[in-house]
Amino acid sequence: MGQWIYGKNAVTEAIEARRALKVYVSHTFSDATLLRVIQAAGVTVERVSEARLKSLVQGNHQGIISDVKPFSYRELSDFIARTSSKKDPLVILLDEVQDPQNFGAIIRNAVGLYVDAIIVKKMNQVDVTPVVSKVASGALEHIDIIQVSNLSQAMETLKKAGYWFAATTLSETSKDYRDFDYRGPIGLIFGSEGNGVSPLVSKRADVLIKIPLSPKLESFNVASSVAIVLAEVYRQRHPL
Repeated sequence: MGQWIYGKNAVTEAIEARRALKVYVSHTFSDATLLRVIQAAGVTVERVSEARLKSLVQGNHQGIISDVKPFSYRELSDFIARTSSKKDPLVILLDEVQDPQNFGAIIRNAVGLYVDAIIVKKMNQVDVTPVVSKVASGALEHIDIIQVSNLSQAMETLKKAGYWFAATTLSETSKDYRDFDYRGPIGLIFGSEGNGVSPLVSKRADVLIKIPLSPKLESFNVASSVAIVLAEVYRQRHPL
């Protein structure tokens, strides 16, 4: 047994990525198109009770779950080699994001706005869980998730490959996030829900950026911050 994922989009993407081992659907599940996709892939389907599905996963499973092969994190060195000839590679570094809902939303935002990889720490960072997969809604299979022991060392490795880094902080010395050139190899650093980007990591960034806020709001959550900054990156790289 690998791990469970649930929801139509997540299961569909797992099947197409050949990660699905066995699919379980409720007795009332009636998505004929998805059932044909599963059958065409040669994946076994078993009809089970709603109670059985609820005992296996928590959340809105939409009547379908799948046992899948464990998620495979990518290697940083392989990613650098594979994207060495790309004009404007873009990566996100997450400094100890703990909430699976945020992580899943970040993955979905990243895929939608052309991020090449997300780099996370092995410790003090939420793993790719069933909740993360469900919130990502199929996007998980379309981006490299790279796990490293030390973010600062990963930054140094990427700097040698030509990357520049912008870290989101609320420091008084941070500049408006729109006042930075995001063309070329760029790494965007976002911090944890409670502590933000650590001083050690932010110190290694080339620039500190922040999103101007109404005084009525202290900060955006990390998933929202990622979406806002990525929209500006896209605007600069793909002007009208």
